[in-house]
Amino acid sequence: VRANRLGDMGRADEAMALLDTAIAHSPPHAAPHIARGWLHMQAGRTEAALADFHQATQLAPRSARAHAHTAHKLVEMDRAADALPHWQAAADLSPADGEAAYNAGTALFEAGQYEQALIYLDRARALQGEQNAVQMNRAMTLQQLGRHQEAVEEFLSLYRREPDWDW
Repeated sequence: VRANRLGDMGRADEAMALLDTAIAHSPPHAAPHIARGWLHMQAGRTEAALADFHQATQLAPRSARAHAHTAHKLVEMDRAADALPHWQAAADLSPADGEAAYNAGTALFEAGQYEQALIYLDRARALQGEQNAVQMNRAMTLQQLGRHQEAVEEFLSLYRREPDWDW
């Protein structure tokens, strides 16, 4: 908590030193790795951020937040295939999180795993309602599955609600 406050106050070097000490001298815990990963990320140290986020997933494999942060960093590094299991873990560990379901569904769509993608995108749609990005990706997934009428209905629902959306 103190490290987060220091970081928020622009004292990133002090926050980093505090987290380094906590990691070196405390029992292994994911939270300081996540916090240090954020500091690395804000400083543009992508590899170091990824290392901390990955370590957090090892220490707390049931932490949706650790998996989501790991996935985000991997995608930024053009490693979408490596990010996929982390997107799925984040969504599976937080079944009421529509954004996590959307991220997993989108990643699966991009990987060509349409049946699996639809499961997550359906969950995202149920949790978030009519959201443009969710509906667009869900419609494209239905189209890839050959479920053209359902895809058209989803596209039309989106278009009727948001005719001026940047398609």
